[in-house]
Amino acid sequence: MADFQTPGQVRQALTTRLAALAPLASYRQLPAADAAWREVYGIGTDRLPNAPSIRSHLSFFFDDSDGGRGTNRRNQAEGYAIDAPMVLRFLFRIRPNDQPDDWDASGTAALHAVQDLMTWAATSDDVNLYPDDTDLILRFAEDEDHWLLVEVNLRVTYTMALTL
Repeated sequence: MADFQTPGQVRQALTTRLAALAPLASYRQLPAADAAWREVYGIGTDRLPNAPSIRSHLSFFFDDSDGGRGTNRRNQAEGYAIDAPMVLRFLFRIRPNDQPDDWDASGTAALHAVQDLMTWAATSDDVNLYPDDTDLILRFAEDEDHWLLVEVNLRVTYTMALTL
């Protein structure tokens, strides 16, 4: 990975990594060939994407909209050192006959995703990723009783290059 020109490039690098992660059998709910993490825009803090056709088990979005709240230090030679929030939100289907197991499996999915992302970031000279909060937020999406909205608060640190 090279120096990042924009915060969006950091988000896209994380998105690419998570989309390549094979879901574990303990939480995938589908045959391995059909199970996948999929990026979907529009997953908010309390709502599902507007179009029901794009909702799927393990659909996710990295929210970097609060990136402006991060701290930065300017180094003319190397760029801006950025430390900013990054929120991973994903949908987890709660099946009517497996509600307790699916609730627990959503935590396993979150842990698997975060461990993979942090392992990947640890091998990079350009980005670091760590939990921003000890809470894993699980809640039913508004007006939906079969979709769990899972939120993991992370922090990302990287150097944003000063040249485009």
